[in-house]
Amino acid sequence: MADLTFYQNVQAAVRRGVPGADTILADLASRFPGRSKATPPAAAAPK
Repeated sequence: MADLTFYQNVQAAVRRGVPGADTILADLASRFPGRSKATPPAAAAPK
């Protein structure tokens, strides 16, 4: 969990414009691919 917290802190640093944070984020991005954007399941038709 600590590694994900660090990654999120680096993302926040990039948003704040901290110099060099974008380089660190680019390096870490390969280790944190994120979740795929799955489509929500279709609602079942009422019977």
